[in-house]
Amino acid sequence: MRRIKIEVVGLKDDYACYTAYLWILEIKNLLEEEYNAIVEVEFRNAGDKELREGIPQIRVFGKTVFIGLPSEAGYYLEVLKSYLDKIYGR
Repeated sequence: MRRIKIEVVGLKDDYACYTAYLWILEIKNLLEEEYNAIVEVEFRNAGDKELREGIPQIRVFGKTVFIGLPSEAGYYLEVLKSYLDKIYGR
């Protein structure tokens, strides 16, 4: 079974970062079903470099795939599916 590691990088007390983390947790099951995978979601505190680049950052296998907080969780789902489809050749 595949393992997909998603990180939310941001500031622990920031509303946008915490919301991003909750939204990724919300769509986790959909990704697990779609890709027959175990999805690991982790929140990581932003360092100086990430703060300059913008937060929250959504990373898959360490690569930043999205920066910011969209208007709804479904947007994250579409971004993550698009990136994972490229990785897995779908």
